[in-house]
Amino acid sequence: MLTVFFLFLSRTTDLLVYFKSTQKIPNLLFILFGILFMGIGSFLGYKTKKQFKTDQEVVRGSHSSRGVYSNVRNPIYSSVFLFSTGVLLTTRNFLSLFIIGLNWFIFTAVIIFIEEPRLIDKLDRDYIEYTIQVNRLIPWFSQHFKTREFTSKDKILLENAEKFFDKEIITPVMGIYFLTLPKIFWFRKGICFITDKEIGFYSYDVFRGHYGQLIPFEKISSFVYGKSNAGYSLRFHASNTSINLYFIQKGDFKKFIEHTKERINL
Repeated sequence: MLTVFFLFLSRTTDLLVYFKSTQKIPNLLFILFGILFMGIGSFLGYKTKKQFKTDQEVVRGSHSSRGVYSNVRNPIYSSVFLFSTGVLLTTRNFLSLFIIGLNWFIFTAVIIFIEEPRLIDKLDRDYIEYTIQVNRLIPWFSQHFKTREFTSKDKILLENAEKFFDKEIITPVMGIYFLTLPKIFWFRKGICFITDKEIGFYSYDVFRGHYGQLIPFEKISSFVYGKSNAGYSLRFHASNTSINLYFIQKGDFKKFIEHTKERINL
């Protein structure tokens, strides 16, 4: 309703503050972002409607964590909010930003005081854990991703790593390796693994060839791991070297951590 009222005012009065026609960049940015938000809102609404027909948990009025619900807890509210945000931005009016903020506040209040109490009472712990990991109104990348199995190509890389180091590889995981300063932009995709006595990394590409690194367990001074929206991460530091691996989405990460903890005495 606020969006419709604002559009009515923008057409019938001169009280609103617009960008001047000579301010081409701000006008263009508002229009482009407006189109972008309308596109995202429309796409989210379409995906939500499609999931309503196939996801039995949604059909029963229950809670789902699949599909669009893995990116935002309330996709219907979210699609309306994003689309209206796009429409408001295309007016190229300063006050549209205030209306967008007010819309966000209203949608959030409705969800908090009407929608969520009903689901929390009904689903209890499962839903509460879900709310910790997925945003209420603004879609974002989900942390519900599951690590994938190694492909046939990845398995060849694992075999090459065993031949390169002449060691048995235990619980490998795959991600993107970043080297610390001074080669701040140096990175390559590869596998991190455990042997009987070391933490290792191996990578190969046709341009740079083989690359391998081993750090003995007794030399490791710090060990950090975590999870982000794009995958797991690992950081091992020794006195004169380190292994920094990000965007890990292949391999048994939990088993890798268990084996590492058994071998590192920190």
